[in-house]
Amino acid sequence: ANDVSDNVLFRNLGNEKFEDISHAAWVADYRGAMGLGVGDWDGDQDMDIFITHWIAQENALYSNLHSQLASLQTSSKGMRFMDEADRFGLGQIALDFIGWGTSFFDYNNDSKLDLFVVNGSTFQQKEKTWLLEPMSYQLFWNRSAKDGFYEVSPVSGEIFQRRYVGRGAAFGDYDNDGDVDIFVVENGGPGMLLRNDGDNRNHWLAVHLQGRKSNRQAIGAKLRVVAGKTAQIREIGAQASYCSQNSLIEHFGLGNITKVDTLEIVWPSGRRQTLHNIAADQIVKIVEGETVL
Repeated sequence: ANDVSDNVLFRNLGNEKFEDISHAAWVADYRGAMGLGVGDWDGDQDMDIFITHWIAQENALYSNLHSQLASLQTSSKGMRFMDEADRFGLGQIALDFIGWGTSFFDYNNDSKLDLFVVNGSTFQQKEKTWLLEPMSYQLFWNRSAKDGFYEVSPVSGEIFQRRYVGRGAAFGDYDNDGDVDIFVVENGGPGMLLRNDGDNRNHWLAVHLQGRKSNRQAIGAKLRVVAGKTAQIREIGAQASYCSQNSLIEHFGLGNITKVDTLEIVWPSGRRQTLHNIAADQIVKIVEGETVL
């Protein structure tokens, strides 16, 4: 995500080299890009990209077209994205804000990735010129892959009724109570820990990986969880936000499902591991190559 320069997407060639595919993938946008979130928001088993932008610019939701192109049996082997922010409720709603830290995360454990955006101006206040203009934060509920996102900030707590000069945001379940919390950094102000108190009864699973042949934190590992009729994917370390790092423990909302049928792991080393019939509502630690459960 590059501010007023083309965004850049590098494909990992697997030989310690990268290839710039920005223009071919349709993501070389030159708007004022700030924050970045990566996740499979529409559940079609490929990673999509969300980018926050400068004021008077719509935020971008780059839907990954890999699954659509595959279903068409096209001869094209390239990677393609399409900005669908306007279509799915994330475009014009951002025009009055300057967005920074952001991430896809399942705040209500319904198995669909929602979205949080930190906003904050870089313009000085008219009266107190030594201070910057504050802005409100935004929380978006993922209704479905068909219906897109709906802003639920007005009904999501006092924090969203105030304004801040926000910048960074990091996500993780700090109190291990089964839902994802957020730590926000304000420019010139204190950090804020936003505890998730949604109090719904949906189930969840958290996965903590530890590499052996791979790097110890398992950065780059790919996970796929199948629970009932729903499949979810994650990649350790994929979330970038803005000047922040999310927890490396991956969180999966399961809705009313009480067990995970299959957990598939592809470690950075290339080793594959598959686990079955995992009870919900727990943190599972998996060491590369060891038998678990």
